[in-house]
Amino acid sequence: MSKETLFLINPVSGGRSGIRLKEILDGLLAGLGMRESCETAFTTPDGHLNTSRDLADYGTAIVAGGDGTVARIVQKLAGLEKKPRLGIIPCGTGNDLARVTGAYRLYSQKGLKALVEALLAGKTQPLDVFSVNEKLYFTNYCGIGLDARISNDFNLKRNAPFLHAVAACVGGRAAYPWFAAGNLFFRIPFALELVCADEGKQPRMLQLGAGARQVLITGIPSYAAGARPSHNCHLADGLFEVTVIETLWQWFMLHLTRFAPVTLPQLLPSITQIRTAELILRFSGSTCFQADGELYADFPPEGQDLTVKHATQIELIFI
Repeated sequence: MSKETLFLINPVSGGRSGIRLKEILDGLLAGLGMRESCETAFTTPDGHLNTSRDLADYGTAIVAGGDGTVARIVQKLAGLEKKPRLGIIPCGTGNDLARVTGAYRLYSQKGLKALVEALLAGKTQPLDVFSVNEKLYFTNYCGIGLDARISNDFNLKRNAPFLHAVAACVGGRAAYPWFAAGNLFFRIPFALELVCADEGKQPRMLQLGAGARQVLITGIPSYAAGARPSHNCHLADGLFEVTVIETLWQWFMLHLTRFAPVTLPQLLPSITQIRTAELILRFSGSTCFQADGELYADFPPEGQDLTVKHATQIELIFI
C-alpha cells in the first residue's frame, strides 16, 4: 500500500533528539491507527531528503526539524510540479515558520500527540516561495550583514563539544548571544545599491554607503525566533519586505520586538522598509549570506548581484 503522508525527521535537530523523536512518533502513529498511511524517515544531518521515494509521490510531507531543515525540503518542493502539502514539527532554534502556522504554540503547550493529530487534520493555506538568483529558494527570510555574520560564526563552531552539551540541555539559542556579542561592531564593508519597484509599482533606487549593518528580506511576519520585522506582511500576495538596518540601535530594536507586541516600523517609524515583488541588490566584495536558517558559503560569488523575486507557492498546513 502506498503511503500518503511522509514524516521527515532531522536526527540532529533539537539538541540531537531526532532519533528518540522518531521512536515516539512511530508509537504515536501506531496508536492512532495511521501506520498504514504514514511513513517515517530520517533526513540527512544537514536536512536533505533521505528516502527511496520522491516527495512528489506523497500527498503530505511533515518535517520535524528547524527552519534550516524545512528550507532544505522547500528547495525540493519548489521544483516540483506536483507539490505535497507541507507541515512542521518544530525542533530547531528559531522555528519561525512553525510560529506562523500555530504549530510551535500547540507543540509547546500540548505536546507531540496533539500536534500530530492537528497536522493530520489541518487545513492548508498558500505560502509564497521566493528565489535568489533563480538558484536558492526561501519562504521566511534572506539577507546579508550582521545577523548572517553571527550565524556564520555560530555555524562554524556549533559542533564543538561544549556547544553540543549546551544545545542538549537548553537548546541552541542559549549560545547565540555569545556570538552576537563578538560581532556587534561588524559593518558591511562596501556600498550597496537596492533597485526595486515599490508596492505601487513605482521604481525606487536606494544607495547606501559602506557601514550599514544589514539588509533583511522577509516573507513571513516572524524572524530570528519570533522577532517582528513587519506589520504589513501577507503570506501569499507575491510580495516581500526589504528592511535596511543602518545602525546598531536599529538592529537592537529589531530583536527587541521578539519580546514586545509591536513590529519594527511601529517602534522605529523612520526605518527604511519597502514592499516589492522583485529586488536587485548590487554590491562589490564578499559577504556572509543566509536564508531560512541556512548559511550559503561563497554565495553569491564576489561582485555578483543578488536578484530576489517571487517563484512559486506551496500549500502549508496551519493549526
